[in-house]
Amino acid sequence: GEITDLSVTVEIIHSWISDLKVSLVTPDGTEVVLHNHEGADGDDIKKTYSSTTLPALAELAGSDVGGSWSITVVDTASQDVGRLVRWSIAAEHQRRSTVITESVNPNLPIPDANAQGNSSEIQIQQEGEVKNITVNIDIVHTYIGDLQVELFSPSGQVVRLHNNKGGSNNNLKRLYDITSTPDLNDVLGEPVRGNWKLRVRDLAAQDVGTLVSWGITLEY
Repeated sequence: GEITDLSVTVEIIHSWISDLKVSLVTPDGTEVVLHNHEGADGDDIKKTYSSTTLPALAELAGSDVGGSWSITVVDTASQDVGRLVRWSIAAEHQRRSTVITESVNPNLPIPDANAQGNSSEIQIQQEGEVKNITVNIDIVHTYIGDLQVELFSPSGQVVRLHNNKGGSNNNLKRLYDITSTPDLNDVLGEPVRGNWKLRVRDLAAQDVGTLVSWGITLEY
């Protein structure tokens, strides 16, 4: 998972701690210096270093928590000696996001002046909760003001993407996201897995069209 917060606790017995350089080494080999010859002739280090107090630890946010972490202690001066008694690391983390895109090309006729409309489904097999969503649609139609376009989540949540706008303009080829269509926020947190359905309805007579293709991109 991705690191969101990190702290390291170190206990070292030593009679002159300014002799010491103490570093945390991440699984990818990055060195983060925790103690760099501070403390003059002070004895011992027993301290917790955190993302809040040490900017170099904060920079590890977003890194992968998995793997082998280590501590290195270097004494760069003669005479005084010591030992590393213990150390520990505490990492808060979250699962890395995954993005999946699925699309279909149904070339589905849209019934004219029909409140039932026509629908196309995309089945998602992956498990997880929706963190972000975008929907692409490509509809050929000679009067897009006739149309309502709705997305149904697997749980039955309905989000209206297009609602009889555009008047006599031809065709509807567009991407809908949370910024352009805030109602898509309603599906955040819902299960990714299941059948996602797009329904297109033509609510006025005369002009006709086709749902050429549509697709959905889910971050989870």
